[in-house]
Amino acid sequence: MYTDTELDPLIEHFHSDVIGPYWPPERALLDNGYTRIRFPYPRLETPPFFMEEQWQFSHLIGYLNTWSAVKQYEKALGQNPIELHFHQLESAWGNLEREKKIYWPLILYVGKKSI
Repeated sequence: MYTDTELDPLIEHFHSDVIGPYWPPERALLDNGYTRIRFPYPRLETPPFFMEEQWQFSHLIGYLNTWSAVKQYEKALGQNPIELHFHQLESAWGNLEREKKIYWPLILYVGKKSI
């Protein structure tokens, strides 16, 4: 997920360093763009695709709270990791009344069978 703002490095740090050890192992498939999946057809290049939304800060916090690694961190350590980083995220967001564009790359793994 990206915002093209100063939030991006904070979210990357949170995703990879803070809750990184709590992601399920299969998450690596997505993080590697599904390139480690055996596929019976030659992979075709695809143009980049993105999903985009306009969010308020509360939407971001709600979304982060859905991450499975957040739940596993909370279960293991007894505290929600978002609460530990809330003020940093809030500060980087800026005006809490202002919406920001949030976007996610959509990863396609497309192949073509030879005839």
